[in-house]
Amino acid sequence: DANLIMEGSDVYMGYARVLARFNAEKEMQYIKRLSGARDIVIFGTGYVGNAAYVFLRNNGLKNIRAFCDNGSDRQGIKLYGVDSISPEEASSRYHGAVFIVAVRSKQDEIAEQLMLLGVAGENVIPYILPTDPAFCTNCLIKKRLCIKA
Repeated sequence: DANLIMEGSDVYMGYARVLARFNAEKEMQYIKRLSGARDIVIFGTGYVGNAAYVFLRNNGLKNIRAFCDNGSDRQGIKLYGVDSISPEEASSRYHGAVFIVAVRSKQDEIAEQLMLLGVAGENVIPYILPTDPAFCTNCLIKKRLCIKA
């Protein structure tokens, strides 16, 4: 924020530390929630889905079993060596999985679709974290630096 910068570097640095700690805690809570899942399916094969995959893998989650997508042209492909299948197949094959909704513009519609397919509401989680490559690929390093600052 420009006003904080104008007040001096100490004020701005204090604000930046608080914000970084808050964001790091939010990221850790997200990872903790997903680390208990036996299976994870990422709904969405676009930019956000790719970012979610990279972030989750870089934070140690190895239980991502599939991508799924409503687009028939996005089914039957592999992303990062992981199959992309239809939502119907994903909900059937990975019963009990946590579904990460990585489509920002239609999260409510997708959540409703998944629940109609038998996915429990508590197992439908939106991808709420940043999507920029620097965040997704360096998250652990960033968190350690922010927490120690």
